Amino acid sequence: MTPPIRRIHLYQHGLGYFERRGFATGPTLRLEFDVGAMDDVLKSLVVLSLGGGEIHGLEFETPLDRNPQVSKPALELSGERSLTGLLSALRGQRVRVETSSEHFEAEVLGVELEDENHLERARVSFFIPESRQVRTLGLEQLERFEVLDPVAGQDLEFALREARKVESRSSATLHLSSGEHDLQVAYIAPAPAWRVSYRLLSEMGTDPTDTESRGLLLQGYALFDNTLDEDLEDVELRLMAGMPVSFRYALHAPNTPERPLVQDERRTVSAPLEFEGMAYSVGEVASGGVSIDWMDASSAVAAGAPRMRSVAKLAAPAPMSSAALEQSVSSVASGSEAGALFSYTLPHPVSVGRGQSALVPLLSQKLEGRHELLYNGQKHPRHPIATLRFLNTTGLTLERGPVTVLEDGVYAGEAVLPFTVGGSEVIAAFAVELGLKISESQAYSSQLERIGIHNEYLLLEEYALRERIYTLENTLEKAVVVTLEESVNS
Repeated sequence: MTPPIRRIHLYQHGLGYFERRGFATGPTLRLEFDVGAMDDVLKSLVVLSLGGGEIHGLEFETPLDRNPQVSKPALELSGERSLTGLLSALRGQRVRVETSSEHFEAEVLGVELEDENHLERARVSFFIPESRQVRTLGLEQLERFEVLDPVAGQDLEFALREARKVESRSSATLHLSSGEHDLQVAYIAPAPAWRVSYRLLSEMGTDPTDTESRGLLLQGYALFDNTLDEDLEDVELRLMAGMPVSFRYALHAPNTPERPLVQDERRTVSAPLEFEGMAYSVGEVASGGVSIDWMDASSAVAAGAPRMRSVAKLAAPAPMSSAALEQSVSSVASGSEAGALFSYTLPHPVSVGRGQSALVPLLSQKLEGRHELLYNGQKHPRHPIATLRFLNTTGLTLERGPVTVLEDGVYAGEAVLPFTVGGSEVIAAFAVELGLKISESQAYSSQLERIGIHNEYLLLEEYALRERIYTLENTLEKAVVVTLEESVNS
């Protein structure tokens, strides 16, 4: 029995690191893996016998050779019409045939079939070499036949063993020394990327005169999926941020390289031999270039606050506060550097059923930030974007993911937090401020700065000026500060 999974590391690029732990008694242990994971398993598999003992090797099922010249098995069995298909596959093989009234040895000649009622109308032909006779029997007359050729019998056993395999699963047999083993089996395999979503609650700061200062509460939730063929129970889960180098390498399927075909040497001379000088031609290999175009795009979604309907005899609900939200999530992940990666370790083991997914708290951290209106006509014309600007002082690396923004307990919009290391600034653009309209115009002029004479030349130093004029129309009930974002041309 395959030991259960006890530890999983999930990555963002479709890969997982799995550790299994359990006891086994030698000399063999059967393991099962997904067929699509076998290349990665064979590339990374590590087996340890922690309680002593030795690991003697791994024997695993291999698919047929992809080389078309060797991929065809010696004996093919059809999924439909299995009995007539078997007799057709045994053509030329010597068999012992028994009917209700006789038995004889012969070679299978062939099977004649009809589309309708093929079992009743099928006839099997046999050739008896000793008497040079051809016998024809109806399929319903056959009670038993025995394959006499040992090679054909082995081919039949192999074909049946291949038919028993589950197409989506591949088994491997671990060979162990005798006795009990405390086994740890570790490997990498394809796995769905874990994802993260955030909630950002914004409240007025302690200073009532500073309307832009905000107290923030950032909470993150990790989402992962169990696509394995087994339940996960009390598994230690780590979520890895970063991008390790990973690739597929074909190790599971055998590959027999094709060899050149050499013809027999011709020794016949039919004409006088003449020798000429050998000419060499030299070709040039042109190198190609690759051009990469970078494109940056951003978008903002306008959203309004949902309407609340009062219910008779019930007190109005209090707005959602950061204190209540923080108290509801007290258990969060711990983070640490892991080489070029960043690791989130969940505080408690997780249990997720087969085919199920889970959403678990990842972080909950109070921050200080500011509410700002940013305008960039190339990103969104005519209106500024409402943003929350803050530093990532969580002590964790923030993975890219969607964030839902709540201002003073009310839904205010959504944004996407980029991948952000600790100490970096984050700008969450969550809504379009429709109460402020901005129009742009441009004016071009030239300015003569300096005139000089050098030898017989007149030197003029002149500047080409471009002036961009912003006109702001504020229909809000309060004065606001708008930050204009403008690109600098070199």
